[in-house]
Amino acid sequence: MVIDAVSGKLAKSIPAGHTAVGPAVTPDGARLYVCNRFDNNVAVIALKTGEVAFVPATREPFAAAVTPDGESVFVAG
Repeated sequence: MVIDAVSGKLAKSIPAGHTAVGPAVTPDGARLYVCNRFDNNVAVIALKTGEVAFVPATREPFAAAVTPDGESVFVAG
């Protein structure tokens, strides 16, 4: 869910996946990575546009971390 920080109201909803956990944002705030534990993938969400792409994961990803330079994402499963 995207919440308007001023009004506190729901601005929009971006579907991530089943059992979405372990969110990680890139240092520049451009992308959000969300682990979809039971879909066995990671949602890559472009925060400006709301576009979502899915990257397969081996098994039940539950945590993600982005490197300080934003070049790599590590996922634990």
